Amino acid sequence: MKVCAVCKENKPESCFYKQASSKDGLYSRCKTCDKLAGLKYRLKNSEKRKLSIFRRRIKHAYGLTEKEYYELEKKQNYVCKICGRRNKNMRLAIDHDHTTKEVRGLLCNTCNRALGLFDDDLSKLKKAAEYLEQNRT
Repeated sequence: MKVCAVCKENKPESCFYKQASSKDGLYSRCKTCDKLAGLKYRLKNSEKRKLSIFRRRIKHAYGLTEKEYYELEKKQNYVCKICGRRNKNMRLAIDHDHTTKEVRGLLCNTCNRALGLFDDDLSKLKKAAEYLEQNRT
């Protein structure tokens, strides 16, 4: 049995994570209190964590640093490269060639998804444009 440093309850050793560096080989707070502390930390630091995840993702997936992303965003005047819209609530998506992995620009979610739904196929996009032209009212 061991007393949790946070809730002060006397609990079985199975209620504590192992920690080799402690005297008794167990973490000072019970698993329940540890999970609660982790949740509180994640809630308190959610914006910082989102930014950190964003940094790692753009570097890993696209080879861009955070600075390069923001330079590209500034170069595009903070708007989608296709429709020119600006969404203050969402970041612009990084559009890239799926074969070469080369970054083409930043797009709003709608335009980025539209290209994806057309499989980045120029002939399909041209047919869609022709269809729209023919069916104008």
